[in-house]
Amino acid sequence: AGPVGLMLANLLGRRGVTTVLLEKRAGHYTLPRAISFDAETLRLFETIGLYEDLLPSLVTDLPVRYYDGRGHCFLGMSRADKPYGHSPIGSFYQPEMESVLIKGLAAVPAVNLRFGHEVTALTQAADCVGVTLVDDQGHEQRIRASYVIACDGGSSAVRTRLGIGFGGFTFDEKWLVIDTEGSSYKAQCIEIFCDPARPALTVPVQNNRRRWEFLLQPGERAAEMEDESRIRSLIARYAPGDSAAIERALVYTFHARIAEDYRCGRILLAGDAAHVMPPFAGQGLNSGMRDAANLAWKLELVWRGLADDALLDSYEQERRQHVLAMTRLALKLGRWMMPTNALLARLRGIAFTIMSYIPGRQARIDKGALIPRAVLPKGCELGPVGRGKCSGKLLVQPDITLPDGTLQRLDKLLGDGFALLGLGVNPLSQLSPADRALIVTLGAKAIQIGGAGADGLDKGGVLAKWVGRGGPRVLLIRPDRYVAVDFRPDATTSKLAPFAARVAAPASALQS
Repeated sequence: AGPVGLMLANLLGRRGVTTVLLEKRAGHYTLPRAISFDAETLRLFETIGLYEDLLPSLVTDLPVRYYDGRGHCFLGMSRADKPYGHSPIGSFYQPEMESVLIKGLAAVPAVNLRFGHEVTALTQAADCVGVTLVDDQGHEQRIRASYVIACDGGSSAVRTRLGIGFGGFTFDEKWLVIDTEGSSYKAQCIEIFCDPARPALTVPVQNNRRRWEFLLQPGERAAEMEDESRIRSLIARYAPGDSAAIERALVYTFHARIAEDYRCGRILLAGDAAHVMPPFAGQGLNSGMRDAANLAWKLELVWRGLADDALLDSYEQERRQHVLAMTRLALKLGRWMMPTNALLARLRGIAFTIMSYIPGRQARIDKGALIPRAVLPKGCELGPVGRGKCSGKLLVQPDITLPDGTLQRLDKLLGDGFALLGLGVNPLSQLSPADRALIVTLGAKAIQIGGAGADGLDKGGVLAKWVGRGGPRVLLIRPDRYVAVDFRPDATTSKLAPFAARVAAPASALQS
């Protein structure tokens, strides 16, 4: 019942999948840990109907500033694009995020959230997993589950029991992470101080909270660094006179590791149990949220008998490469921005000065071009390989003008399941009988944007620009908002057959 487990339970429960969420703590964790969100995470909260509840705890659209040891800003991001309809970078307060997710589960009868229950054993059979758990009174219980998803963190007991390797490395450097309340330091941006004497950073958090991080120097010990007087002396360099209350201060060692397998039979890993990365790109929690989005709809199809169990193998195939890309970015940012060698720091400054003269380079960085866009790896997307410009890409989300003149985000129109999106054409008007049967089976909602009888208009032309020229188009959108199939309407041939084959829906289910 951390953020990833809570999100996955919300997604499954909203789709009617009977789910039990087990957490050994007596309640949700009340101290901050993760702090950074991205647009995909906010989009997920919108999907489960909790975005408005989360919004008061967010600081959105945070600029990023990198400073050298002399206090000179040598790199910044202040105008990040919003292709997915939400702020691409900002901060949240994790206890409040978890409270919102728990509130969401209270309205989902399919989910049974049990605090104070620790899993002590898992036994796999051909058709189920036996789960042994002990409650906080010491009473042992057993339940049977179709599948078990381990969202139990970087030190995952489930992953260890399964004998799944967790390859990668641990950083030699240690960081002091401090969370404060009532800060008088008012900078409303993420500031990264790339001083070779002691790299540091600070992030504003809602309700006058603030995160500080400082790199430990060789020979410094955790006990001395976590002392309040030492903490205040470190903060005073950047915020003189700041008397904020210290909510938490801990020395952390960062890791870059990924599980050798995300799946063992009917048990799958998600979130930090599957991968951990250093925080320099702010993508640890967000990568776990992508896991939840990818898994939820696949588990539902398999659970309902509409897809073969083999569909779950695509989870690791689709997620691993993006996790590796995010980890590489985090490592690169750590190396570039946090050198403790004065010569390397000077060379970095020269390199970025030179790059600033490359036409368009600075503008692209200012718009957030460093972050890898979400694209499914070729050969893994559940749609025709190599056909359709948008197949395998995460759908953009513009505001759509409804017939009554009001604006609504595209996701709201599409719903939270499969969707068939027609651009300039009724998406159901020219489907083959086999394709229409698949759409009915998937329960896909049909939406037309543009053209006669449209459900809405893309007046800003965002969708048209993203899809490109070429006349009317139809997109089959997965529940996680990736484009499964991108095709031109043609009733004479099946366009969705490759997707149906990869989903492996039993013929009996399609016929019914």
